[in-house]
Amino acid sequence: MNIRELCENIISDPEGYLPDTADMIQLLKEASDILSKEKVVEHRSGYGLFIGDIHGDLHSMLKALDIAKQRNALPIFMGDYVDRGTHQLQVVNYLLARKILEPDSLVLLRGNHEFKEINLKYGFSDIVMGEYPETVYWLYNIAFSEMPLAAVLNRKVIGLHGGVASNIKYLKELEDLPLTQMSGRDPRLGNVWNDPSEEHDGFESNPSRKTFFTFGRDVFLEFMRSNELQFMIRGHQEIESGFRHSFDNKLLSIFSSKGNEKVVEPKVVFVGGGDVEILELG
Repeated sequence: MNIRELCENIISDPEGYLPDTADMIQLLKEASDILSKEKVVEHRSGYGLFIGDIHGDLHSMLKALDIAKQRNALPIFMGDYVDRGTHQLQVVNYLLARKILEPDSLVLLRGNHEFKEINLKYGFSDIVMGEYPETVYWLYNIAFSEMPLAAVLNRKVIGLHGGVASNIKYLKELEDLPLTQMSGRDPRLGNVWNDPSEEHDGFESNPSRKTFFTFGRDVFLEFMRSNELQFMIRGHQEIESGFRHSFDNKLLSIFSSKGNEKVVEPKVVFVGGGDVEILELG
């Protein structure tokens, strides 16, 4: 099957269609090639719809894409497509198929679950190897390793999975990371792992994750000033209401999956002109 027909089959039947092994290998190799052409920090302009953790929630993903289409906004997914949810293969296959057919129509950032050290533990590896040979699982992670870490919209709004890293002051330093060579626990990956905290300045160990750090107001504001940014949107934290403001509303955490009992109202964030609007996925 040619790659266009394969992608169209996936998109036309997102819940029911799973490619056979040969087609799956073709899809993942093509997706890796497309993603490898992108920068670690993607710069885009126009309207954007920022989407947090999906974790195999196909309904929320499709709803988010529908909202983006209605708003004429670029969908910017901020990672964690796999693990935990019931439609992990369908979610990631759909997004990769869209990326292959229309590379500029959406941004797929990397979350902490797009590292094999994490998705080997939290369910994705079992689901993949229940359907395919182990080779396919490794090819998924090769595609994940090519995903950008951040997106900057209109030079002012940054979206990423985690937050501010202790070793990264400038976006140029983020752009220089050798992503395809890094493990999921690499200490340089604070932008994928760290959480905001209003309780301290600087960086402190993260008790809820028992790995990486929380970051305070001072280092957040310094990072934003150093890179001439005005607003940060990030995912990574399960929030019952689907969103949480921090640091005088200059940082917004969102969660876009309903696959976890802690999250009852998943949200996405529309950024258009000077407006920031939090929207329910339902």
